[in-house]
Amino acid sequence: RGVPLARTSDFQAGQDIRAGVFNDEFDRLAAMVQQVDDSLSRVVRRAASATGTADLTLPEPVANALIGWNAAADGLENGPTATEVSNAEGHPTNAAGSAAAAASSPSDAASSASDAAASATAAQAAAAQAGLSLDPVPVSGNVTAEAGKIYICDTSGGAITVTLPVIATGGGVVGVKKVSADTNAVSIVAQGTDTISPDPSTLTGRGDWCMCYPDADVSPDAWSVMAVGAAVAGSMAPEVFVDGVDYTSGSSTTLTLSVAATTAQVMVFMGGAIQRPTTDYSVSGTTLTFTSAIPSGVDTILAFVGQNHNSLGDLALLDTVGTPELTDGAVTTPKLAHTAVSPGSYTNADITVNQQGQITAAANGSASTYPKLQLVVQDGACSLTTSYSLCTFSTEIFDSESAFDPGTETWTVPANGTYMIEADFMLNSTTANEVTCAVRVDTTNVKERSLSGGGAAGDRLRIVYVAALTASQDVTLRGKIATGGASLSDINLLITRLF
Repeated sequence: RGVPLARTSDFQAGQDIRAGVFNDEFDRLAAMVQQVDDSLSRVVRRAASATGTADLTLPEPVANALIGWNAAADGLENGPTATEVSNAEGHPTNAAGSAAAAASSPSDAASSASDAAASATAAQAAAAQAGLSLDPVPVSGNVTAEAGKIYICDTSGGAITVTLPVIATGGGVVGVKKVSADTNAVSIVAQGTDTISPDPSTLTGRGDWCMCYPDADVSPDAWSVMAVGAAVAGSMAPEVFVDGVDYTSGSSTTLTLSVAATTAQVMVFMGGAIQRPTTDYSVSGTTLTFTSAIPSGVDTILAFVGQNHNSLGDLALLDTVGTPELTDGAVTTPKLAHTAVSPGSYTNADITVNQQGQITAAANGSASTYPKLQLVVQDGACSLTTSYSLCTFSTEIFDSESAFDPGTETWTVPANGTYMIEADFMLNSTTANEVTCAVRVDTTNVKERSLSGGGAAGDRLRIVYVAALTASQDVTLRGKIATGGASLSDINLLITRLF
């Protein structure tokens, strides 16, 4: 398959997300992991339990040559061809003659050694170009990068600029990671005529990292930056851990995640090999613990922190079937486990729902007492001046809590809650250039409405104010003019408690 190794979705905070969207995203992640696992299964590698540090880089191909360990057993080299082995076995005298000839031709031997060194250099460059192994380099200041290295940036002393090598002369895969918790950024830039995408490329958060890949086309040369943010619970974003920086291979047994998780929420790749949850590692909070020391030579570890992943990369290990393997509608009602809830109809139901969306408890509830009308007063009036004047009322229609004082024209909030205050004013007469009406809570006008130009007799102003109020707060209506004279009549006040 050819699934692009890039994120294509962006879930917004507070946004409702359908289950189908999550399923599609995890399907794509599973495909990506299977694709990587398939690629890794085709490479030469040591067992995870191996303790040696031998270099597995293959030498340059030589027709019909056999590949074997060198004399120090720390690397691979080209050996004799199949024909030479056959001839040596059948003609020992010829083999002896070849040895004598080699001994008498030191220049030829030196040339062969030079060719072998060039092959090793080319092989190392090819490995760096493929991004199979990156050497960690801690830095705390500006640096010009080299191919095949991952730069571990500590920006606690200031911002850092990582300048990528010129692709034409030394371009290869470069990694960059920010490890300090501060606001300083790591900027990644190209040299000369090389371009970089995205431009600018920056890392700002602790744990942010990226891989920079050079193109293989002719000029103009271009870098592509694949940036990955620090892990967020549920996001399946990978955290990268580097030998010598985050752990010591051969002795360390724990890693520290940037977010708390459980064993079932973390998928671990060690040196490209997937690890088995519970068997090979466990997670408690932010601590990832391996059952044995991280083997020597493991230079990077990836930890994917997300939702329970038993149905993803470790499916074969756990022998379970999860969401990606189930088509829509495959799970029918008979296959669902029963809950303790009795089937039937409930009045004003009071229910409890678990994280799986199951109703685990249900009972008849009581009808809500809200919204509830609190106060209705009308036939109010107000003589306006340039300062706010108190509106007075002559008729009290309804007062559920006996909270209105006609002596002070004040309604006192009877209990904490959310209330809707509706006030209606009529302009009786005016020579003013502006009339303003207000709802006042204690000493603050919380909502105002104005008639610019003063309006005309019979014009009306309406104010609606909804807010959480505290018991014992006082509510009054007020009015004023800018200049001139005016009065209000037929003022109505209605207050309702919403909840």
